[in-house]
Amino acid sequence: MSMTKRPGQSVVLVAAVVVVVAAWSGIVNACTLVEIPFGDGVEFVTSRSLEFPGIFGLPVAHEWRLVSHPRSEGTTYNDALPGGIDHHRSNPYGFVSIDAVFRPNHESDRDILHILSGDGMNEFGLSVSPHSFATSQYQRIAPLKQNIFYLYFVPWALGNFKTADDLIASLRTNVSVVNPAHIGGVAKFHWSVSDATGASYVIEYLNGEVHAFDNTAVRVMTNDPSWPWHVQNLNTYASVSPNWSDGGTQLAVETPVGRVPSVVSNGYNLVGLPGDLTPQSRFVRTWYMKEILLHNRMNPLDRDQAIMTATALLNSVFIPKGSLASALEDEFNETKVREADFTQWNVCKLPVTGEYMFRSYENMQWKRVQLSNVDFSVGATPIMIDIFDGTLGIQDLV
Repeated sequence: MSMTKRPGQSVVLVAAVVVVVAAWSGIVNACTLVEIPFGDGVEFVTSRSLEFPGIFGLPVAHEWRLVSHPRSEGTTYNDALPGGIDHHRSNPYGFVSIDAVFRPNHESDRDILHILSGDGMNEFGLSVSPHSFATSQYQRIAPLKQNIFYLYFVPWALGNFKTADDLIASLRTNVSVVNPAHIGGVAKFHWSVSDATGASYVIEYLNGEVHAFDNTAVRVMTNDPSWPWHVQNLNTYASVSPNWSDGGTQLAVETPVGRVPSVVSNGYNLVGLPGDLTPQSRFVRTWYMKEILLHNRMNPLDRDQAIMTATALLNSVFIPKGSLASALEDEFNETKVREADFTQWNVCKLPVTGEYMFRSYENMQWKRVQLSNVDFSVGATPIMIDIFDGTLGIQDLV
């Protein structure tokens, strides 16, 4: 969260975060993450979608930026939160993240606050992706531990750890991730954490305790319920197969219209996969599609094929604006569309080579930032790139 603190700005920042995230509470529940192996199976493309309804009447809606955060951009807001909770300590490692932008009183770019990181990756390939998770129950403030406000988990983790295992070890020993008692009614999150070694975890806080679930065998994540429930729910669809259907030949009979049942087209191996956009269905569909397409390939994917595969799977869970029912049926935005989740942006990350790609709802062309070309040195000027560029990305060829 790259900013220069001015007197009283920490209070404004925290208030802005709480107001904005409170607007998401109860209506944001549609993010999907999938990791695709390529080459020798050690490298992965980590891809995710972010769904979000816009923020009612607040200037942050559609204001997302990719921001670089140089090393040791130390800014602490202990005075703004109770119990000495850290907003953001000095970070020894540089990172990029997609941040929600808040402009107090429509101030200039010089005064904007980057109030919430929706995704990010650091210079060592550590990747953190928050997804809404209403089940979360965070920890109590612990006087002898470092207390981290859960809304600032992403920049704290990216700025202070090289690997997922190091981060989890700290969470299990000397860190409490907390939600101050006076800050209620806001959206909660769990996090996907992966790195350049191929490690992958889902971090959830359940009943006030941290759980780090090993995601290396599954490599999919959505939202509620808890991640273990989703994994067990895959058993419900065990009839889905990578193989050509036999068409129930053992039951076939001759009829005036031909032999039935029989296979008349392809795709029957996927019969039974859910097609709706609930977290449960997105998890099932994404995992089975990923595993089937990997199974049916004769050779491992190369880098470009992995990116294309990740893109295709993201497309399969793309949510058009206005397609989901709104929890607030009488609330309309400026375009007279009921406010509900839609796919604001997608991300593809390559931790080993330090490539961070994004695309937006309007412009589906991938744009890439190579972290090796970003100046993360102390005092470097942060880069800021608008996620929504105001175009559809259409290129005229003739």
